[in-house]
Amino acid sequence: MTSPRPCVLVHYDEIALKGGNRPWFERMLERNLRDRTGEDPQSRRLPGLILLYPDGPAAKTAACASRLPGVSSASPAVETELDWKSVEEAALALIRQVPFGSFAVRASRQDKNLPFQSREAAARLGGVIQQATGARVDLERPERTLHAEFLSRQVLLYCD
Repeated sequence: MTSPRPCVLVHYDEIALKGGNRPWFERMLERNLRDRTGEDPQSRRLPGLILLYPDGPAAKTAACASRLPGVSSASPAVETELDWKSVEEAALALIRQVPFGSFAVRASRQDKNLPFQSREAAARLGGVIQQATGARVDLERPERTLHAEFLSRQVLLYCD
């Protein structure tokens, strides 16, 4: 089991509509992200998002990236292996960074071949968080929202 790796999760919007030129626009966005953040972070492109692995604080990189045209959101995140124990530990560590009384979990799967549904993953993580913190679940107006994006072998976790 490896420890969670800090990263910045960058979602983009209009680029996805560019059809055959999409790879070119994604490369340009990656270059612009490196220029804007003033670093040369490692990056990884996935469908609909770009992961940045900055050397400095992820929050600072996310703030710079979020102001770039074409970026719909940029969030400090952690990447962990797709192992439920690792995911649960990383989720608890992440959501506990700021005090909260209510929460929600939003899960999505890029790999639809995973042996669980998104709502099942959200319910499992929500149960772990509720048991560990005593906070109440509020799906309408939560104080904290944990997002979990399940890839084939990794999970990206971030809060808002």
